[in-house]
Amino acid sequence: MRKIIFLDINGVLVQERYPGSSQRNNHGKADPACVAALNVLIEQTGAALVLIETACWGGLHHLTCLLSDWGVRGSILGALPMIAVPENLQWVTPSRDRRIREWLKLYGMNVSAYVVLDDNRDIPPFLAGKQVCSRANVGLTVIDVKLALAILNQNNVSREAMNVRGPARRV
Repeated sequence: MRKIIFLDINGVLVQERYPGSSQRNNHGKADPACVAALNVLIEQTGAALVLIETACWGGLHHLTCLLSDWGVRGSILGALPMIAVPENLQWVTPSRDRRIREWLKLYGMNVSAYVVLDDNRDIPPFLAGKQVCSRANVGLTVIDVKLALAILNQNNVSREAMNVRGPARRV
């Protein structure tokens, strides 16, 4: 059984405030402190990564290389599917939560615990208690890592604790 980290890049590893980064063009540089925080989480849980967004980063292979260049030390299992589905006579890309649900249907039988690291604060009910929301202008912090550790170790964490932050602390 594996532990999984569903990882968004923008707002978690790459923020607008870090020199050389820009969330608008999705070609920013990761903040080394955020990468270090992610590595702590990976090392303490043995979790593998599933990437939430890859298309805007040039695809899975390119993003995997970028993560390695940035110093991310975890194994990458893959990415959420970016399939389009028919809806009201139009093809649309399913929401992030729907893609996570689909991934879990396909591969979840081997997953003991998972956490979603994202700066998106719109948390659907099925992800309540499973998502840690970083602040887009700060990225992943020690507080975020502690919450994610509690989730992956299946300790009870309130939804409020995952959305409310005190002062950001770096690793």
